[in-house]
Amino acid sequence: MRRRSDVVGVLAAFGVVALSWAMPGQSLGQGTCPDPRPAPAGPAVYIEDLNLDAAGDAVITVKLAAGGQQIAGTQNDIVFDANVRVKARSNGRPDCAVNPDINKNSTSFAFQPSGCSGETCTGLRAIVFASDNVDPIPDGSVLYTCNVTVAGSGTLNVANARGSDPNGQAVAGFGGREGNVCIPTPGGGTCPDPRPAPAGPAVYIEDLNLDAAGDAVITVKLAAGGQQIAGTQNDIVFDANVRVKARSNGRPDCAVNPDINKNSTSFAFQPSGCSGETCTGLRAIVFASDNVDPIPDGSVLYTCNVTVAGSGTLNVTNARGSDPNGQAVAGFGGREGNVCIPTPGGGTCPDPRPAPAGPAVYIEDLNLDAAGDAVITVKLAAGGQQIAGTQNDIVFDANVRVKARSNGRPDCAVNPDINKNSTSFAFQPSGCSGETCTGLRAIVFASDNVDPIPDGSVLYTCNVTVAGSGTLNVANARGSDPNGQAVAGFGGREGNVCVRGAQPPTPTPTEALPTLTPTITVPPATPTFTSTPPPTNTPTTRATATPSPTATSAVVEDEDGCHIVANGSSALSWWLLAPLAVLLLRRRARR
Repeated sequence: MRRRSDVVGVLAAFGVVALSWAMPGQSLGQGTCPDPRPAPAGPAVYIEDLNLDAAGDAVITVKLAAGGQQIAGTQNDIVFDANVRVKARSNGRPDCAVNPDINKNSTSFAFQPSGCSGETCTGLRAIVFASDNVDPIPDGSVLYTCNVTVAGSGTLNVANARGSDPNGQAVAGFGGREGNVCIPTPGGGTCPDPRPAPAGPAVYIEDLNLDAAGDAVITVKLAAGGQQIAGTQNDIVFDANVRVKARSNGRPDCAVNPDINKNSTSFAFQPSGCSGETCTGLRAIVFASDNVDPIPDGSVLYTCNVTVAGSGTLNVTNARGSDPNGQAVAGFGGREGNVCIPTPGGGTCPDPRPAPAGPAVYIEDLNLDAAGDAVITVKLAAGGQQIAGTQNDIVFDANVRVKARSNGRPDCAVNPDINKNSTSFAFQPSGCSGETCTGLRAIVFASDNVDPIPDGSVLYTCNVTVAGSGTLNVANARGSDPNGQAVAGFGGREGNVCVRGAQPPTPTPTEALPTLTPTITVPPATPTFTSTPPPTNTPTTRATATPSPTATSAVVEDEDGCHIVANGSSALSWWLLAPLAVLLLRRRARR
C-alpha cells in the first residue's frame, strides 16, 4: 500500500485544469460502418468505437492504453455530439460507472459546464482514482462505462486527458482518442450489385436497387439446386420501409408467373385476419391442383407490388419445397431480398473521371463533403485539334444550379490565362430569372485574337449552389479553329457533382435549350450577318457525342440564344472571322 501522501500526489498531478472543448467530429454512418479501430499506442484514454444497428440507448466504454507506462489515475473530458449524449441519473449526475475491477473507488463524474442540466450540458469530466491506493491500472483495462442516448451516428471527442503515475507525477505525452458511434444508413452511398442466386434448393427474393422511394415490384424466384421442385411455400416478413400492397379485395397484390403453370397458387397476409399496418408479412403457396410438373430452375415464382419508403430487407421464412411425388425436399431454404435506395452523401464518391478524348468541352467531376456553395470547372479537351473558340450550354440539375450575380447574369468567369476577353455568359431560356432558368450558354472567344487554346485548359468556372448529388449536362457544344472553320466531331461531356458518395443520376439526353432568331446588328468595322435558324440540335451527355457537321456547322449562337451565320454559303464563324477582317483592314490602311 502506498503512503497517503502519494495519493495526494496523484490528485495534485491533475491540478487545476483549464476547461477547453474540442469540436465534435464529423458524423459517420453512411453506408457500411467501418470496423472499430484498435487501441491507440498510448499512453492515452480512449473511447471504443461503437457500431449499432439502430438509434436508441447504448453503452460507451472508456479504456486505458498504458503505452508501457504505469498509470495510477486518469482524468478526461468527453465532448458530446449532437447525436450522442450521456444520460443523467435521477440525481442529475452522469449515468456512468467506474470499472470495479480496477479498484479506483474515488472515481467521480460531473457534467460540464459546471451547474448545467439537460440540453445545456455539452460534456462531462471523469476523474478515475482511489483515495486509498495508487496501484497501476492494468494496460487495456476498462476505466468506466456510460449509458448514452444515440439519435444517429456521431463522434464523442476526448479532451483534457491527463494521466498520473504511482508517484503522483504527470505522465508525459498522455493523450486521448475520440470514439465513433456509427449507425449504418441503409442504402448509404452506392447500392451493392444484386447478389446472384443462391445454390439452392431455395426460394429467394431478388435484390432490388431503386433510384428513389415509391412503388416498386419485387421478384421471388426458385433456385432448384439440382432438385425437381413441383411446388413451394414461403413467408415474406415485411420491413418497416418495404411492404407488399393490398388489392381492393384486401388480398396481397401478388401474381404467380403464368409461365410455370401453377394456377392454384395463393397469397394471404399474416397474421391471419390482419389488415393494413397490422399485417407483418404474407404467405405464398405456389402449386397446381392439376399438375406436378417440375418448375424450371431459375424461374420467377411470383411478383408482388410493394411500397418503398426507404432501404430495407424482406426476410424469407418457413420456406418449403415439394418434389413431383409430394415429398418434402431436404435442405430447402429461403434467402432474403435487399431493397436499396442510395442515400445522398453516403459512402465514398467515385474518383473524378479523366478528360474525354476530345475534341470536346467538358465539366470536371466534383466531389464534395457536404451540400452548399461550390465551384464547377469547364475545360477543353482539344483532341489534337486547334481550337480558337467554343460554345456550349450547361443544363441545370434539380440539385445543382449556377448562381447569379447582382446584375442577374450567371456568376461565371473566363480563365484569364487563355486570353479570350470577349467571352460571354447568359442564362437560358432568354429573359428568364431565378428558378425559371434551366441552364446557361457560354461563348468563349476573343475579338482581337484567334490564338488556339492550349489543350486541357480551364475555359471558365462558375459558382454553383449544391443541394445534393446531381449531373450538369452539356448541350450544343461547338468548337471553331483559328480559320473560323467548325471543328468536326466536337462534343461535350457532362459533369457529375457528388456529395459524400451519393451516385449522381445517370445522364440522359436533354432537350436543346430554346433559342431565338432575331436579326443581329454587328458593330461597325465588322461584317453584317443575317441570322437564320440553325438545324435542330439534339444535345448529348456522352463524351463521344458529336454534332454532324454541315455547311452551317460553324454556327455559334450569341448569349441571348440567337444564331449567327455568314452570308451566302460560307461556313466561317463570324466571331472568329471578325477579328481577322479587322486585322486585314488595318494592314490595307497602312499601305
